[in-house]
Amino acid sequence: MAEGVGILAWSPLDGGFLTGKFPRDGSMAAGTRQSQLQGYPPVNRERAWDCVDVMREIAADLGGGVTIPQIAIAWVMARPGVTSVLLGARKLDQLVDTLGAVEVILTQEYMARLDAVSALPSEYPEWMLSRQAPQRLPEQFEPKA
Repeated sequence: MAEGVGILAWSPLDGGFLTGKFPRDGSMAAGTRQSQLQGYPPVNRERAWDCVDVMREIAADLGGGVTIPQIAIAWVMARPGVTSVLLGARKLDQLVDTLGAVEVILTQEYMARLDAVSALPSEYPEWMLSRQAPQRLPEQFEPKA
């Protein structure tokens, strides 16, 4: 990035939530991090499930055994400024699977789909600037079409 600061992404799978293992009804298998964390960290679960749905579609499009966790980690690693990702696998097969993310190449179309579904709502002052003074916004904050 322009300032030369890198990002070390922590918990890119949200304690396992973004693996696609958990249904929208909120049921969590006993012994999983999600059952133990009880909503920590606090994220918008509806948006997270929407992200999982898109990652599931992309994994199916890519085929070849590409998994939802690999898509999630590949997306994080492809973000500007991200220098590394801290994984928190509890089992060897989880670690092996997530390490497979380095082989996943996401097209611009896939990145755009994931960017759109994961986008955070615009908050003050960004929404005000985008309406009244868009020329003052840095490129990364320009309104998205």
